[in-house]
Amino acid sequence: AAVYRIEGIRSEYIPLVVPDFFARSWQTRGTTGQGKEVGIIGAIGSMWGLGSSIGITYLAKEIIPRLSRNVWGDGWRVHLFGRGTLPRSALNIADHPKVSVHGYVEDIDAEMLKWPIFLFLNNAGPYTGTYTRVPYALSSGTCMIAHKNLAYSVPELVNGENVLLGSTAEEICALLIEAIERPELRSRVGERARATYLRYFSPEAVGRRVGALLESSGSAV
Repeated sequence: AAVYRIEGIRSEYIPLVVPDFFARSWQTRGTTGQGKEVGIIGAIGSMWGLGSSIGITYLAKEIIPRLSRNVWGDGWRVHLFGRGTLPRSALNIADHPKVSVHGYVEDIDAEMLKWPIFLFLNNAGPYTGTYTRVPYALSSGTCMIAHKNLAYSVPELVNGENVLLGSTAEEICALLIEAIERPELRSRVGERARATYLRYFSPEAVGRRVGALLESSGSAV
């Protein structure tokens, strides 16, 4: 939208809209995971997609090895959800003792509420953009940790407020460790993520935005 405006073409950015699947359930989210482990969702959606394969490969090569070296015991587990098989570049994590590959599940909403951290790495490589998974995750009230590239495509994200952003694998791992160890941080970021969804990405919010644009252009009916 900014590039078009520079060229003199009127263009407006409208956030992605997703239904509110968690209106009655987001406050039931756990803050510690289940048992002794803090669950980290490392992927949702088809694993063979370009963005997903980039994110899973980055997870396998850059994050899991560092996380394994820095966090001992049974304090964490990464969960992967989605159709298809792991990309060849990430097959090594299938046998990792702290990674669970679930494949397709019938109720992904329940999984989003069960595990308190959502790690989104699709933007860690050369193919960047936004995904409906982002407002979906925000609506669930999760503590999302992502590569800083995501904020370029989703300007509503503010590091340290409604998301935790890192620019390198080391920074992302440090954020993961902090979130694992601090349930109050997860709760605070998740509550603000939910508020961000309601303010910008809910059907009501996007509808108001589109209506205002129509009125300002004289096209309202």
